[in-house]
Amino acid sequence: MTTTQAPIEPEKMLSPGTPMVLDLPGVATTLCVSPSTVQLMVRQGEFPEPRQLSGRRVGWLTIEVAAWAASRPKSVQLPPHNTGAPKPRVKRAELQQE
Repeated sequence: MTTTQAPIEPEKMLSPGTPMVLDLPGVATTLCVSPSTVQLMVRQGEFPEPRQLSGRRVGWLTIEVAAWAASRPKSVQLPPHNTGAPKPRVKRAELQQE
């Protein structure tokens, strides 16, 4: 028995109240990458180009960012074990003994 997965519809992924347009920091935060990574992907043609909003203001349509994210291939690589884990704290007493 085979099951087919329904296509992802980015417009249904967005919750009510989601901003229509994101600025560079907003896109970077949404994708969990740095702003420079977003800029690099745009320059390399791997990410949607921003839209001109006014004379000196650009932004990305949220729906296009969601569609891009939904189109990314699934990864066979799992996140590293330390993802999200806090760094171990060194106690002051241990530092003074060294």
